[in-house]
Amino acid sequence: MTLRSLPAFAALAALALSGCPALVNDDFVFVGPAADAGEGGEPAPGPGARPGVIFEPRDPSAGEAGSGGQGDGGAPATSGAGGSVGTAGGSVGTTGGSVGTAGGRSAGGRGGTSGAGGTSAKGGSAGVPACADGKLSPGESDTDCGGRCARCDDGRSCARASDCAGNRCSSAGVCGSCGSRPEPTGSECPAACSRCMAGVCVIECADKQACKDAAIACPPGLACQVLCAGEQACEKATVRCAADFACDVVCSGKQGCKETQLTCGSGPCDLTCGSGDGACEKTSVVCGADRCGVNCSGSTHLPQVECGQACECSPCAG
Repeated sequence: MTLRSLPAFAALAALALSGCPALVNDDFVFVGPAADAGEGGEPAPGPGARPGVIFEPRDPSAGEAGSGGQGDGGAPATSGAGGSVGTAGGSVGTTGGSVGTAGGRSAGGRGGTSGAGGTSAKGGSAGVPACADGKLSPGESDTDCGGRCARCDDGRSCARASDCAGNRCSSAGVCGSCGSRPEPTGSECPAACSRCMAGVCVIECADKQACKDAAIACPPGLACQVLCAGEQACEKATVRCAADFACDVVCSGKQGCKETQLTCGSGPCDLTCGSGDGACEKTSVVCGADRCGVNCSGSTHLPQVECGQACECSPCAG
C-alpha cells in the first residue's frame, strides 16, 4: 500500500529529504521520496522532484538490515545470507542484498567469503607421488616400495613379509620368494669350508667315515653344499643349514647319510639321495619356512621328512 502527499506524513518526508536514516514503524516502512508527478499522476523521472514520501507495508518475512550499503536516496537493502566458509575446495558465498525500490539501488549486503580449499595429500618433490620419486621416503622399506607403497621385488630391502612381492622377508631384511636363492654376502671362504666357489661353501666328506658323527654347520652369508661321497661318510652326522641361504646335501656313497639329521634354515633346502646302497637309510629332514625338497631317484631307502611351515615341500614318493 502506497500513500503519497498526505499531510500527516509531511514531517516524515521532510526528515527523509534532510538525510535522516530510514524510518519504520510496526506496520509500514519508509522507502524514499516520491518523484514529481507527471501526466496521468504517474511519477516523473529526473530533476524537479517535489518533496513527497513513499511508504510500503512491512514484509513480515524480511530480516533486519545487514551489512549492505545504503542506496542513493533509498532505504538499506536487507542483507542476504552470506555464504558459509567453504569446505575442501571452498564455495563462494552468495551475494547478499536486494535492490531498493523507487528511491535508488542498494549496494547490497556482503556475501560470504570463499572457503579455504582442502589440503591435498603430500606427494614427493615437484608434485611427484612419494612412491615414485626415486627416493627412500618415510614409510618405505626400500626406494619407492614396501610399507605404504607397492611390494618390493626379490633382493630389495624389507622389514616384514608384507613388504615383499613374494611375501618373504629374510632375517637379513631382504625380500625373496619361495625357493629363491639370494646373493651371498660373505666375501671370504670360512675355515669350515673345503673350498668356496661362486658364493657357495663346499664341505666335502669324500673318504670313508670322513664326517661320521660330526656336527656340520654351514657358515652364515653363503650358500652351502655338503657332499657325502665316501662310504658311511656322514653317518650319524648332524647338518645344520644357515639362515636365508640355500643348503644342499648330496648323499652318494654307500650308507653315505645313514641316520644323518638335516635341519634346514630359512632358505631353500634340498637333499639328494643317490643310488648307493642305503645312501639315505634312516635319514631325517626337518624343513624350514622356505622350499624343502628331497630327491630319492634310484634310492632304496626313503628319508623321513617333516614339512612343517615350508612354503613348498616335496618329500620322496613312496
